[in-house]
Amino acid sequence: MAYRGCLQSRSLRKITWEKEVSLPIFPLNNCLFPDGILSLNIFEIRYLKMIKKVSDERGCFGIILLKRGLETNRPGETEEFYDVGTKARIIRFETLQPTLFSISVKGEGRFKINSASKGRYSLWSAEVSEVRSDSMVRIPESSSRLSSNLKDVFDSYGNKMFPPGIEMSDFDDRCHDAGWVANRWAELLPIRVAQKQSLLEEMDPLVRLQKIDSILQ
Repeated sequence: MAYRGCLQSRSLRKITWEKEVSLPIFPLNNCLFPDGILSLNIFEIRYLKMIKKVSDERGCFGIILLKRGLETNRPGETEEFYDVGTKARIIRFETLQPTLFSISVKGEGRFKINSASKGRYSLWSAEVSEVRSDSMVRIPESSSRLSSNLKDVFDSYGNKMFPPGIEMSDFDDRCHDAGWVANRWAELLPIRVAQKQSLLEEMDPLVRLQKIDSILQ
């Protein structure tokens, strides 16, 4: 089955993409951002096999947002997903039952799908181009409240709102990094998932932060 991609944003068309690699693809109704953490329960045969293989090889797989279709495989259903996703590395793996894994993944770099196909067990795989991580761009003074407010939210709510694995030391180390702060707000805000995808596709960390600021106002 052929992959049906989506139109690229202007931000994407300006990017020079890096090396091409092959990745198993996990379409979800959620976005994963670089340095973000996502917990998943794995129970479908196609993903049990894929996750076990990725874990054994200490590799990565790609998380991509579904535009149409379901996370679980159904005969006759066609999935359509966006072009840009995030590489996921497994940081916690637990076998709850022979056919049920509990995992946590951490987002690494973003990628753009060049071509994708559906293979055995209806598992998607893709040839993707990687993009460089955000360069460290310091948050301008006019937007410094976005950093301090994010830290206040963590101080008040901790892992009730942030996933386990996000620590106060992360805020101390990255609180002036525009891309990192924008990504954490994008995960946290109760906005439409398509808006989150738009933020993920924004390659300029300062522009991404400005978009977050507009949402919060």
